[in-house]
Amino acid sequence: MSCLGGDVWHLDPREIGLFRSIPGPARTAIAVGPRCVRRMEMLRSGKRGDDMLRLIQETKAKKAAQETFARIVKDSLPTQGTRRIGFKGGNRDRELFSAGEGELWALISKTPEDTTIPRYWNAFGVFEPDRKMQLIAVEINVPSDANGWQVAGAFAEDEETGDIHLMHDAAVGGGRPGIGQQAFLLAANIRMVKVLCEDGRFRKAIPVGNMSDVGFVGRLARYVKKVADFKLGVSKGDLDTPEFRKRLEESESYDKEFSGTKSGRRGGTFAYETYHGEIVDMVVAEGTRRAGWTRKSTTPS
Repeated sequence: MSCLGGDVWHLDPREIGLFRSIPGPARTAIAVGPRCVRRMEMLRSGKRGDDMLRLIQETKAKKAAQETFARIVKDSLPTQGTRRIGFKGGNRDRELFSAGEGELWALISKTPEDTTIPRYWNAFGVFEPDRKMQLIAVEINVPSDANGWQVAGAFAEDEETGDIHLMHDAAVGGGRPGIGQQAFLLAANIRMVKVLCEDGRFRKAIPVGNMSDVGFVGRLARYVKKVADFKLGVSKGDLDTPEFRKRLEESESYDKEFSGTKSGRRGGTFAYETYHGEIVDMVVAEGTRRAGWTRKSTTPS
């Protein structure tokens, strides 16, 4: 599949089948669309060889990464003033940043002193301005002092480029049944990557976004939306089907089979592997947007 300028998308067989199922006008829209060209920037910046992400564990380095993260978010999203943020077991009043109704909202703060593990509180959701209390879709908190990965979020550095990635361990449960890591990964079509820790072991995590990318906040917003959509789908029973349960069982069996792998080296194109799921989503979304195609109808609107 080629984009404008001769660049090529490298899709696996399942994705090729998905692309071919899209009617001709939509395929054409994808192939020549400007978003296709922008997505190719990830491939142009990709690397081949023995590169990896390394967990940032030093207190000063984490503080610097958090400050950069906060600056990027606050420069990209206007303030919505002080809002009440609800969470399991309580609520807090904090300044909230968002582009407006139905868009990403972000809270960047230090957690209260009474928390067991001091951390940077990075909470996100979908902004509903008329609500008295905003609901958290996902928290990507990073421990501020402790070395390790005791909470769901982290920063990781690409050893070759020095780029810093915001990471999440896919813990989206919130204490509710049916909302687990593997189910979320499957439903959201997201892949985890390995991150090298200080003790030489590897942890798997989702690379939410590269903070050096100009589209970082947009990628963060899409990730938060995926979590929110997943939780809504669970609450409505959309995933409680024999087909999804079978896929989940197969996925869990596959992960157990390869859980003993210790190598953290990533051959192939890193940027493509890292944001694989988003690329697939963009392929479908671009065709839908430009040609009016939906899965339910093959007739452009």
